[in-house]
Amino acid sequence: MRTTQEWASEQWRVNFRGQLRSGQVGSKRWWSLVNEQQVSRGETLSPPLIRGDSSVAHTARDKANILAMHFTKKMCVPDPVRTPPTLPEIVSDRLVKVVTSEAEVKVLLLNLDVQKAVGPDNVSPRLLH
Repeated sequence: MRTTQEWASEQWRVNFRGQLRSGQVGSKRWWSLVNEQQVSRGETLSPPLIRGDSSVAHTARDKANILAMHFTKKMCVPDPVRTPPTLPEIVSDRLVKVVTSEAEVKVLLLNLDVQKAVGPDNVSPRLLH
């Protein structure tokens, strides 16, 4: 019985790794599977992080604070009133007319991944699908 249990556990691990490596699972499902594995082993999703003062953050809250400060610094504009530089035109051709059909649009809408987040227009893919 024990050898059968060990064999079944090993087969499950092999299948699990195969699922993760195959690329056939979406990113949401992939991270969900990884999270299940790490939580079941008592691991956290991220390794310890080193603060600016060389101390190490181990808790999820400390890591979140470090990352929040890091990305806040990255996203701050040093001089928000300065006008952005003018970029040179790389392509001289202009898009004058877009030709499409209702059938083409319908195919694209039916192939939308409804699990994705809303876009910049705040329209849900489920609504479009």
